[in-house]
Amino acid sequence: MVTLKQLRIVTSWGLMTLLLTSCVYGPPYSGSPPHSRPAYYYPYGYYYYPSLMIYFQYATGFYYYPSGRVWLRTRVLPPHFRLDSKERVHLDIKSDRPYLYHNNHIKKYKPRSEYKPVPKQDQSERDRHQKWYKEQQQYDKRKKRR
Repeated sequence: MVTLKQLRIVTSWGLMTLLLTSCVYGPPYSGSPPHSRPAYYYPYGYYYYPSLMIYFQYATGFYYYPSGRVWLRTRVLPPHFRLDSKERVHLDIKSDRPYLYHNNHIKKYKPRSEYKPVPKQDQSERDRHQKWYKEQQQYDKRKKRR
């Protein structure tokens, strides 16, 4: 027969074991925080141009646009498209296929009726995109060296 004293000892040892095993000690973390990235790094960041139905992804430098019933992905946009920074909308889409959400974007972001492309604005916008993409590539190279 178990006495009250033996029950208390067993219970206290059980509680003590439980408390001690729940305290886990690990070596201190050294290095940069796991989510530190430059301000320009957005893995799922896009610019969407409603009047042209074009998406530009910062991290990869790819443009996405419809051609007939298919969506094309390219790093160099055909010259007949004219980009305008006043026209763009910033989107965070957690996908590498932004066109899957295009029906929602058409409803939410209506094209401007007075939209008239300006060639000078188009070139500066394309140059800005190339700059962001090059910065992203440099960041990725530095990250791989670590």
